[in-house]
Amino acid sequence: MGLTFTGKQAIRDLLNNTSTSKISHIGWGAGSAVFADTDTALGSELFPAAGATERNPVSATRVNPSQVILTGSVADTQLNGASLFEIGAFDAVNGGTLIARQTYFIKLKTSGLKLTTDWYFDVVRV
Repeated sequence: MGLTFTGKQAIRDLLNNTSTSKISHIGWGAGSAVFADTDTALGSELFPAAGATERNPVSATRVNPSQVILTGSVADTQLNGASLFEIGAFDAVNGGTLIARQTYFIKLKTSGLKLTTDWYFDVVRV
């Protein structure tokens, strides 16, 4: 998982309680490009419902002063028939800022498969 430059700032602000926006949604996509911290969007975003442009919500849990866990999922009724290669965390239901991006491979999402993703963000002072 890669944290974008903008994402690093967002996590910092969330941990410092100075954030005016929240990491609120998860996006899935078919792009397979290597992560770069300058990424601003998924390579080829797919939306959970046909014809929709809205992402699924995530929950953010602050575990301690230096750790946040994001949890997001796609239901067994969503994205069936799609090959999924990437996932991203965003601060908006559509558009918005890409906070983090991870590439992986699920050959074919089927109706019997529900995906849940947990991302752990640890902030360490250097």
